[in-house]
Amino acid sequence: MTMRRGTTVLLVALASAAVLGGCAAETPGATESPSAPATPSSDPAPTCASLDGEAAVAEAIPLLPAPFDDPAMSLIEWDAEQATVDTYDPCAELSWIVVPISGGSVSSPNQIALFHRGEYIGPATERSYGFRPDVVRVDDASIEVTYRWAESGDANAEPSGTTVVSFAWDEASESVVFSGELPPE
Repeated sequence: MTMRRGTTVLLVALASAAVLGGCAAETPGATESPSAPATPSSDPAPTCASLDGEAAVAEAIPLLPAPFDDPAMSLIEWDAEQATVDTYDPCAELSWIVVPISGGSVSSPNQIALFHRGEYIGPATERSYGFRPDVVRVDDASIEVTYRWAESGDANAEPSGTTVVSFAWDEASESVVFSGELPPE
């Protein structure tokens, strides 16, 4: 091997070793550059109320319309202890609590208290309706309610009239949108 060829081979070998060594080992004292912080979402994280169901219904009951329009029945009150609080969700766009009257029967009035992210926003309807309504969640922002009522000739404990209505939280108007037909008065 000539001196020139030997020097070339040696330089190529050293250059290759330097390149490969640079890939395999980190330079002492080298630091990683931090990646760019995540861009915050345009939608803020939903806020949740700090209330539980019992506290939420206790706050809502004084704000509900009276169970009866008749002044002779003004002493009848909503019953927080019998309210269905497990449907209250402090983080949901729309949640609810069904509230019966104290000492009621199967046909006594019930009211549905509505909540947006745990904050009481009002009753489902200004008028309360007899017979406990069936309420189901459609999605995080909407519910469906089946109201029942006694048709002419029905036994009080077996109403045959039904109607299904829906309530949905509308973010744009920051209010509940109602659709459907309520029971007859």
